[in-house]
Amino acid sequence: SRKLYIVAGAASAVLVFMIFIGSYVGVRALTAANATALLLSVASWAFLVYLFTDLFIAFGQALNDIYLSSDMPILLAMPVRSSSLIVAKFILGVAQNEVYVAVFLLPFVIGYLAGLAAPWWAYPVSVVGLALFPAVLYAGLASVTIVTLRVIPPRAAKEMLWVIGAAVPTTFWLLSFARLAHIEGDITSLQLPVTPLWLPSSWMGHLLAYAGNGDLGRAMAWL
Repeated sequence: SRKLYIVAGAASAVLVFMIFIGSYVGVRALTAANATALLLSVASWAFLVYLFTDLFIAFGQALNDIYLSSDMPILLAMPVRSSSLIVAKFILGVAQNEVYVAVFLLPFVIGYLAGLAAPWWAYPVSVVGLALFPAVLYAGLASVTIVTLRVIPPRAAKEMLWVIGAAVPTTFWLLSFARLAHIEGDITSLQLPVTPLWLPSSWMGHLLAYAGNGDLGRAMAWL
């Protein structure tokens, strides 16, 4: 219904605005405190938190789009190659994931860059990386879904997903923030633990950090 779309759109707009303002104010505060090392590490951790959440978002998307979608029996009965259906469903999943990225990550990226007074080129470079980020994640997670569902029935997997998807990310966030709350020392020398460099979230975090500092060469290398 139109009312539902209006309410959802308004709620999303408020969330986007809050993430942008929070990111901008936080980055400005860290910049004023000369917390350079902390600023560089914050970006990778922000993307790591999203990646951890996206494990369950993408798994659920692949599960619904490929296995539990009502149009699959009709499509499989048509003279269409199975590989073409998988590619189409993959593109659909990436497009769906881009919506989450636009709501949760895009305002963070813009707020982060604005807080650092980044050069103009940092915005398009970061947005390009941000657009590629969901495709990289979804490719691996869709493959994991296909392999998993060779062992676990789709319906059972969906019910397990609801429970795990609520419990695991919440536990991860609580433990992470509890650890950060007990960090001690001079803020100018503090930094968050280094995230694994083989994760796409680390690639994106380094891209954003170097773009924010005006280092085009290193930003493009991570892109």
